[in-house]
Amino acid sequence: MEDLDRRLMGKRIRDLRQRRGLTQRELAELSGLSESALRSYELGDRFPKERHLDRIARALRVRPEVFEDHDITTVDQVIQLLADIRLAGMISGGVCIFVWKFLIRPLGGAWNIYELLPAFIVSTLVILIVSLATKAPEEAICKDFESVNQK
Repeated sequence: MEDLDRRLMGKRIRDLRQRRGLTQRELAELSGLSESALRSYELGDRFPKERHLDRIARALRVRPEVFEDHDITTVDQVIQLLADIRLAGMISGGVCIFVWKFLIRPLGGAWNIYELLPAFIVSTLVILIVSLATKAPEEAICKDFESVNQK
């Protein structure tokens, strides 16, 4: 299993490097690693340390999480991952509208003046905050998703 993990990690590094149009030498310089270390990572001979993965990710302008294994093998899994990422924001917004419409608005007074405008503003803010707090999908996943949708 460890051999497979090293090879998969190497393939991810190589694929991202090639997508950026970089040579091994260029990526090594950008990441501050030796070319031989980078080559051994890409070949799956060695597994990079976490700090080296961070450097490689920075050099490739991706989040380090892109190197994590998500066990994604089908289009349905890609779609599910993308849906799960932002689901929290949508649920929060829906809850805010429900609370506003059925619990606060019936109180009357100034709350009744603008109908659902205050609920919209509050729910928009909650969606924005939750969406910003939720990590975005990795660039590689987005590209894979786009390539599947284009077929």
